[in-house]
Amino acid sequence: MSVPPAWPQVLDFIGTPLVIEPSAGQLSGDAGLLAIRQFDQRIALTRSFAEALDDPRDPDLTEHTFLEMVRSRVYGILAGHEDQNDHDTLRHDPVCKLLADRPPEDDDLAYLETRLRQAWPAVVRHFRGDCGCGVPDLYDACERPGVAYTFGLSTNAALQRATEGLLAEAVTAYERERQAARQPDPPRPAVPSRLFTGFWYQAGT
Repeated sequence: MSVPPAWPQVLDFIGTPLVIEPSAGQLSGDAGLLAIRQFDQRIALTRSFAEALDDPRDPDLTEHTFLEMVRSRVYGILAGHEDQNDHDTLRHDPVCKLLADRPPEDDDLAYLETRLRQAWPAVVRHFRGDCGCGVPDLYDACERPGVAYTFGLSTNAALQRATEGLLAEAVTAYERERQAARQPDPPRPAVPSRLFTGFWYQAGT
């Protein structure tokens, strides 16, 4: 089997034709995104998406356009980088700079989270996760200004005792609703009962 010295395609989305060649150095593991970027240039998917967003920022104070931010996020997901934290590393990647229409030797891209905060400074970020997210590291990461969070909790004896009265009330309310739903002709579906409460809770461990 022979390995060709260069990929037999030339990409021109950045204006200057690009030729992809194998390298002994570890430059990037996401070179496949360049083909997607070329296809995106033809169909204008990310450009249409970015143009649909309202950008109230001062152009003179803007480091990255909405189009660059959209491409950074979309291409990151396509490359398997679902977490925004991955962009802390990708911002150094020469391929990612090319995807944002920047030369590979250009300065590193700004942090995605920083760019999002600059674009929407008044937006409160709300992190939601199931009970698997309720760990000290994630609590610490969310305990900072501008970040709200909601984590699920696995049930335990203490939580069951704290909510047994509310559960009994919900069961009674649903039974009344179920009986009332049978009265019309034809009967209507019963509406589920959802009750809420709030209380302070801290595990002993």
